[in-house]
Amino acid sequence: MDYIRIGNNIRKLRLDRNLTQETFSEAIGISVSYLGQIERGQRNTSISTLESIANTLDVLLSAHLCNLTEEEKVNCIWKQKTENLSTKEKETLLKVLEMVLDLAITRQ
Repeated sequence: MDYIRIGNNIRKLRLDRNLTQETFSEAIGISVSYLGQIERGQRNTSISTLESIANTLDVLLSAHLCNLTEEEKVNCIWKQKTENLSTKEKETLLKVLEMVLDLAITRQ
């Protein structure tokens, strides 16, 4: 992900809503200095913090905050959905996905 682009988007959306860094950081539960680092693209942040930011700004995370490409959206969703799965569960998911892809290819 492009953290500078994300940070710039956060700053623009915050300023569009006339929120100071102090007010905004308090609303999302992080320090002002951490918010400043995020807005400058100097710090990576967790998906949960990005979700808090998006919820507080009342925007969709992927569409408005991150400006992700379609590939980045898919990768982000995939990572989020699979990060807590065991290796065995991931292997099972991969087998199911391969079957679905094979079926889709044969129907073309």
